[in-house]
Amino acid sequence: MTRHIRFACMGLALLVFAPNALLQAAEPPGPGAMPEAGKAGVFAGPKSTITGWKGISPKAAGAALMGLRADTTTVRGGAESAIYRKIAPSVVLVVTDKGLGSGSLISEDGQILTNYHVIAGFDQVNVILKPEKEGDKLTPAQAIAADVIKVDPATDLALLKMRTAPPTDRIPVTFGDFAKVTVGDDVNAIGHPEGEVWTFTKGYVSQIRRDYKWKVDGIEHQADVIQTQTPINPGNSGGPLLDSKGALIGVNSFVSTEGQNLSYAVGVDVVQAFIKNPARVTVAAATAEAAKPKCEPHLVFEGRTKENDGSVRRYDMFCHGRVDLAILLPDDTKQPMVAFIDTVGSGKPDGQILSYHRDGHWDISYWDSKHTGHWDMIGYHPDGKLKPTSFGPYIPEKGAPSAANSENSGK
Repeated sequence: MTRHIRFACMGLALLVFAPNALLQAAEPPGPGAMPEAGKAGVFAGPKSTITGWKGISPKAAGAALMGLRADTTTVRGGAESAIYRKIAPSVVLVVTDKGLGSGSLISEDGQILTNYHVIAGFDQVNVILKPEKEGDKLTPAQAIAADVIKVDPATDLALLKMRTAPPTDRIPVTFGDFAKVTVGDDVNAIGHPEGEVWTFTKGYVSQIRRDYKWKVDGIEHQADVIQTQTPINPGNSGGPLLDSKGALIGVNSFVSTEGQNLSYAVGVDVVQAFIKNPARVTVAAATAEAAKPKCEPHLVFEGRTKENDGSVRRYDMFCHGRVDLAILLPDDTKQPMVAFIDTVGSGKPDGQILSYHRDGHWDISYWDSKHTGHWDMIGYHPDGKLKPTSFGPYIPEKGAPSAANSENSGK
């Protein structure tokens, strides 16, 4: 397993209490809707493009979109030894001429799920099943040939097919529900770190990162990932991340070199979409695809609002074909410039960031982190950047900071 090279965001969901001096004026009434497009034209605000605005850029907006989610917790627990006894026989050792990794048996006919970077450059690999007796030494005679039948470099996933069907007592792993994965959940991993085969480790979910970007061996990847502090090392790549019931909720894929206990697994929602996709992508085709230009955030619309009461810019940040960032500049000069952010692709904003002086220096933000239609978090921007430096609980009766007070907070 190669190392995580670049962060897309840096743990924005830190809860701190902000100075009470900031709390004075009326806040936005609620998350509402994205500003709708009207007649196309020139944005009436700052003359430069989004990349030139003070305090805002596609990269900063992307970081906010991927990182602004409040933490929640659940009670921890689980029968770890039972999970290991049940799942370990369905975890395989994947061997190539360049190294080794892990994989999960997902079908009775011998299909194996692993990472693309584990098998990159190979049309055929070897897999080894777990010996019946714990701790038995492995031999070349135990290797079973497996063909690479489908890959997706973008999400770092690959599907193998054993040329010899596995024994009937090897039960394929089952998939969990990504929507039910919660920060604080117990998670378990089985893999082969540094060649220490069928190693079991335990941890918990640290955060969910949607549309997260990372790079392995020079190839850029993007997917929904589960961040954990579960100990992961080279050799764990491609192995299962399991919930407290032993269901696969992710594929362990990379770790951060910029900090400790930062491990990441591609989410099972991405895995299921990859498996259901009938298209077969060969290694050669994947290599060609990887060489194509990558997605860049782009402007979808610039002009007037549908109500003709202000200027608006609408952006597609991740090339999904939908607007997830909109900047509104009302004609009423007493009203702030507002950035509307949709962090989960629902089509509705769950965050609003205000620039009282309408110059792109961002003063405060409001967040519906639980997606209930009501604010529950406030973000603070003393540096004027789009991305908050800290969060506090939203207290309706205290309202929002005034423009005057926001100047004292770091303008």
